[in-house]
Amino acid sequence: MHFRPLVLAPLAGILAAASEPALLFFRNEQKKYGYLDLEGRVVIEAKYENTFGFREGLAPVQFGGKYGYIDRTGRMVIEPRFEFASVFDEGMAPVKLNGKFGFIDRTGRVVIEPIYEAAERFSEGLAAVKLNGKVGFVDRTGKMVIEPRYEKATPFSGGASQAHRDSRYIWLRFEWQYALGSVIALIHDIFITIGVFAIFQLKFDLTTVAAVLTIIGYSVNDSIVIFDRIRETSRREPTLVMKDVINKSINQTLSRTLLTSLTVLFVVVILFIFGGSVIQDFALALIVGVIVGTYSSVFIASPIVLYWEKGARGKSKG
Repeated sequence: MHFRPLVLAPLAGILAAASEPALLFFRNEQKKYGYLDLEGRVVIEAKYENTFGFREGLAPVQFGGKYGYIDRTGRMVIEPRFEFASVFDEGMAPVKLNGKFGFIDRTGRVVIEPIYEAAERFSEGLAAVKLNGKVGFVDRTGKMVIEPRYEKATPFSGGASQAHRDSRYIWLRFEWQYALGSVIALIHDIFITIGVFAIFQLKFDLTTVAAVLTIIGYSVNDSIVIFDRIRETSRREPTLVMKDVINKSINQTLSRTLLTSLTVLFVVVILFIFGGSVIQDFALALIVGVIVGTYSSVFIASPIVLYWEKGARGKSKG
């Protein structure tokens, strides 16, 4: 049987593999979808017309033109009766029934009636829904907490919006110089990781994209720790010049940065060596990303903040 791996479960699922081994879905030559484990063994036969991967122990699958949900053993726990179904988040999933979108719980019971033209997954207790051509937000009871008045709205989750969300958070929490330093460091991390794959002619698929998104989150988190210490030090010791503030802050957070990076690096190296060919590219991207993400937070993001701080002060003096 020939198949092509499509999606790898998130890193958190891999690290928790003792209880719930990560599963990938694949499509065979007959364009049917099934699931395999990290060693390449087929655990759920390819018989579905579509699927979106497991989340919270269940995966939506299309069977006979309708969508239902299977568990990790392949048992159909919610019978196919929906025109469309997405993955679960926070115990609820958006589904399409009779041409409208609503929400079901993990038992398949409809908990928010299908009255919407479109619906997104829940994130932080809210879900974006479209009603009468406008987008608003409902809570888990179905109450419209933000009235539909927007042309487009998206919950904070995944995809290309990750870097934008993280830089916006830094901008709001700190100052625009910090956001700029973080974004430039992120671009550096992504280009280095992709460059390694380009130089060695390695396969770049959706598993690698998942690794790149993980690297983005990891790198931004490192930058936030340093930036937060810079802000605390500058308030606590206002007589220090910015260069000394940044230097002192980096030294204070260096042990935490190195311990975190080495711990993560140890895990992904083990995955690279013992995880098998299915996960090697994913682990390699994380190895490169952890290394470059660690030094970019210290040697790229922080100096850029210093450079712009000096420029802003120079202009104010002029």
